[in-house]
Amino acid sequence: MKSLALSILFLCLLTHAHAQVPIIVTNAEQTMSKGSHTAFSITIPQAQKKDVDDAWAKAVKQKSKSKAAQIGNELVIIGTLIPLITTDSLNIYATTVATTEGVKLDAYFETKAGFIQADNASLVLPAQKFVHDFAVSAYKKAVTDELNIENEKLQDLEQELKGLAKEEDKLVADIKKKETQISNIKNDIIANEGDQATKRNLIQAQKQKVESAKKVSKDSEAAEVKNLKALEKELDALIKTNEKLHAKITDLETGIRENGREIDTLKQNQGLKNEAIGVQKQRVQLVTTKLNGIQ
Repeated sequence: MKSLALSILFLCLLTHAHAQVPIIVTNAEQTMSKGSHTAFSITIPQAQKKDVDDAWAKAVKQKSKSKAAQIGNELVIIGTLIPLITTDSLNIYATTVATTEGVKLDAYFETKAGFIQADNASLVLPAQKFVHDFAVSAYKKAVTDELNIENEKLQDLEQELKGLAKEEDKLVADIKKKETQISNIKNDIIANEGDQATKRNLIQAQKQKVESAKKVSKDSEAAEVKNLKALEKELDALIKTNEKLHAKITDLETGIRENGREIDTLKQNQGLKNEAIGVQKQRVQLVTTKLNGIQ
């Protein structure tokens, strides 16, 4: 219950952390390299400054022959064509700053008639749309990168779970193997004890032969004693083999108990891993939802 409660709390925090951030373009007079003009400003959540700079340079170039260049703290492109805004050529100036909320982009659009100002609705709206669409694209790229990372984490957890399951399967198979060995050894013990009983009967009979040989001659007695010792030696070997067989069973039973304890631990770890996978799936779903909701 405690683990479940912590998982629920974590998911609540996770949902808040992955809440959708609105993409809104604002206009305000700001100072830039060409004086004070209307900036089309937007903050792109989660983005990295270098990624935004590279994407912006590509976005403003479009099919133009000119290229964006870094001049001072501004990324500048001269004489580019962006039909979405105007059919005239544009000079575009932009600055990017990394903040705790993301990357703040300030863009300025200059036509032949001058900079696009907040009171020029016919050009402000398409310029806002251009910046907004760029920010949406950059935000989606950042969230897609996040989603890829979360999916990789999920795949890693699932692979780890499979690894734990394989370890358990190996231990279960090893237990079955040990149980088969124990069964075979018990059969060997039964056979060994039968051989011991036979050998003891032979020893008893041989002792009688020794007593009978005493009445015949010293040589006869010596020969039968020699045979008796050989039988007793064979019995000792059978007894030692029997002891080794019992010791082998003890070792195998110890191994089975150890395997059992490892299996219990693996089952607990698999339970924890399944919980982690459940949380990670929720994380992936939240990021997916966030990605789908960017607009």
